[in-house]
Parts: sequence; structure tokens; C-alpha cells
Amino acid sequence: MNSALVIEQSTAQHVILLDMDTSRRTKVTTPLYQLVRRFAAAGTASAVLGETCDRRLRGALDALLARGLLQDADAAPPSLPRRRLNVAYRFCNAAAWSEKTKYDFVVVGAPYDMAGDRECRLAPIHVRQKSLDYPYRLDVHSAQPVGWFDCATGGWILRGASMADAGDVPVDHAAAAVDAEVAVISVLDEVCARGAVPVVLGGDQAGAEAVRRWCARNQHTAAARIGAGESETDNATHGPHAPGWLHFDVLNANGEPEAVGTRLQGATTILLSIDAAALHDCYVSGPASTRELRMDVARQVIAEIGRTCRIVAIHLSGWAAGGAASDVTSAAACDLLLHAMDAALDTERP
Repeated sequence: MNSALVIEQSTAQHVILLDMDTSRRTKVTTPLYQLVRRFAAAGTASAVLGETCDRRLRGALDALLARGLLQDADAAPPSLPRRRLNVAYRFCNAAAWSEKTKYDFVVVGAPYDMAGDRECRLAPIHVRQKSLDYPYRLDVHSAQPVGWFDCATGGWILRGASMADAGDVPVDHAAAAVDAEVAVISVLDEVCARGAVPVVLGGDQAGAEAVRRWCARNQHTAAARIGAGESETDNATHGPHAPGWLHFDVLNANGEPEAVGTRLQGATTILLSIDAAALHDCYVSGPASTRELRMDVARQVIAEIGRTCRIVAIHLSGWAAGGAASDVTSAAACDLLLHAMDAALDTERP
């Protein structure tokens, strides 16, 4: 029996099984599910079902093997590891990535976590789940994306922008940072080969370094990080104070939109990283004067970056699991990611 299976829904007639490794859902009849359960412990068909197993039962076993609900222990394992993992939810319910289609944006989850004091590895699934509040829809007549209505500005953003979700990078959480970076870069090479802007859902800030190195192979790219005060994830190697990172604090003077052009110092292309850890800190207890998050300022800074430079990659890091603020942080992260994508499409830049 496939050890990654869990029951998602059960009725008297049917059972829906979810494969936690691939996020694939399979609906089977209750008798077939009972047959799967008989192989909870490894064993041969004759040992579990008896020597008199008839042809119809053998056919059912073959069907269950083909659908991945049972596994043949004697079969040869796959020769190559999977480069990308399917996910239960796709960002904004966008289409699954296909190598035959050209996209403006491709979303990739990179749940790498260097075992810091924040639980970041669950960020991609939580942010994707919250993003379903912002569904991606196509117009019936034109088959083009209708975009999202931004209540804060009273206008539409990302109208006509194509998007796909390519799933998650299969990251080994015990691996060294350099191995995780190689895995992220390999997936970005695959899914962005036709010029899409990657939107990477981290993970901690180490993932941003992988995206930065991917950008740097093709062109000199500046790196900017949108935050709100100092983040606990900052460090000399991977934080915004590492060489080349510009930190826009949306609570202080250096986050003011009018200062963006000066601080970018003539950069033409940029990697934009959004610090969800700092967003989270703004929703926990603390004096309002130091904890208040100005989403309007954050949006304006992102828009000004898009008008000044061409955004070639977007990264989210530092989302923390647990606590009442997690759901609000996910909503804020989704909002800023959508605005970052809209800024990447800015047609008014010189």
C-alpha cells in the first residue's frame, strides 16, 4: 500500500484518497478502498487474498497499481528523482505549468528552511491556500485573464497577464544551502525557459540567494527587499545586509516611494524580495508606533520599483507558521505578490 495515502473524504459509496507526495486525488468505490486496506502491511496478492484469487480481483489489483494506490515492491524504482512536486493548491487557482505554453509569470514553491527560529517550510502551501481568495479567471469570449480588482485603489491590476503554477521544488530540509540552491536554480531553468518572471514562494531568505544567483547568470541584477523594520531572519550571509541587497523599510524614511529612484542607483533590472517575517511582526503585540504596517506605502514602493526598473524575479521569504497572525500575514503576502507582478508588467518605465 502507498504509505503517502490519506483519506480526504469518505461516504458510504465512495472514498477520496489524497497522495501527500504528489497531491493527486483519487476517487474509488468503498469496496476498492477496502481492498487497498488489506495491503496495509506488505504482502503478496496470494498471501493477502488467498490462492483462489479470481481474474476479476486480479484486474482490480492491476488497476490499483496503475493508479498508484498500491505499490509493487519488486518493481524497479524510478531512475531519476522528480524535479518538481505537484501541490494540493495552485496559486490563485492558476493553471498547472506546461512546457508547451508561454506565460508571463510562473509560481514555484521553494520550502527550504535552515532551521531558524521560524517555521518557514510550510509557507508555500499556506500562501497558496489563502490565494484562492483571489481566483484566477479567464474571460469567456477572449480567453484572456480578467485580472484582479484592487479594492484599495478601486482599479484592476494584472488584466491580461498569464500565470501558471509549477508546483514545489523537492527540497531536502537536511541538505546544505548550496544543494538547495542548485535544486531551485534547476527548476527555474526549466519553467522560465520561455521568458516568464518567476514568483518563488519561500522558505527562508536563503532561497532568495538562489533566485539572485539565477538572475545573475544572465544579467547584472540588483536585489531589493520590502520589509517593515528589522527581521529576525536577517543575517550576514543571506539577509538584506548581505552585499548587494537594498532594504526598503516601509515604516521608515528609506521606504518612502519618492526615495526609491535614488536608492536604486541607476539599476535597470531587479529581483524583488518580500519579507513576510517583517509583515508578521507587525501583527503581533507591540506599540502601534513601531508595529503598524502601512500596506499602502508598501504597494507604492513596489509600484515605484516597477516604474524605475524591470522586475525579473519575485521572491517571498520568512512566512512563519502558527499564531493568529499567520492567516493575516498570508493575505498581506498575497496582496503584495499580486502588486509586485503588476509592477513587473509596468509599461510606463523609461
